Amino acid sequence: MFNRATLIVMSSALIVALLAISPTTSVVFPFYIAAAGLHMADTMAHEMGHTFFYWLFGQPAIPMIFTMFGADQAGGMSLTIGHSWFVQILVFLGLGYFCYRLRENGSFFWIPAVCFSLLILLLSFTSYPELIIAYMGHGSSIFLGGYLLFRAWVYVDWRSRVEHWLNALFGFFMTLSNFHFGYGLAYDEYRRGDYM
Repeated sequence: MFNRATLIVMSSALIVALLAISPTTSVVFPFYIAAAGLHMADTMAHEMGHTFFYWLFGQPAIPMIFTMFGADQAGGMSLTIGHSWFVQILVFLGLGYFCYRLRENGSFFWIPAVCFSLLILLLSFTSYPELIIAYMGHGSSIFLGGYLLFRAWVYVDWRSRVEHWLNALFGFFMTLSNFHFGYGLAYDEYRRGDYM
């Protein structure tokens, strides 16, 4: 489980992620390239999170990512065509089938899957889906970052030390950059105005 190599991998990835997040070092040559690549990956996870939850709530969507080197950040949006009850019913049927297959295969995960599916079903008839869709961009990035940190920490399916280190780097960057971004929105008027 935990050994010296993991400590070196995790701490070095944390240092590089912090240097790529910091406004003073992220514009310096080696960290600028890392920050640009990491930010593009974070933007991809962010837009895929919006898109996934658009589909869960019956709104077909396509993620779009706008990336330009030399720009201060990558951006994106999810193009949606509005709510469709046909798509919503297909999603409910798909979630039900997914829960059924998990239970038939003897997986314990069918219980959280049923709870998640029932939550999606109940929330679909309220005004909350738009709020959830809006949050799940950053929520998905943080979730994916946590998953990658878990992979790096417990050696889940890594094939080399480089992959081990990249899991840790992307995991730290996705979680910490989103926390840094949220802190900036909460406490910095300029950043809040720029975001809105």
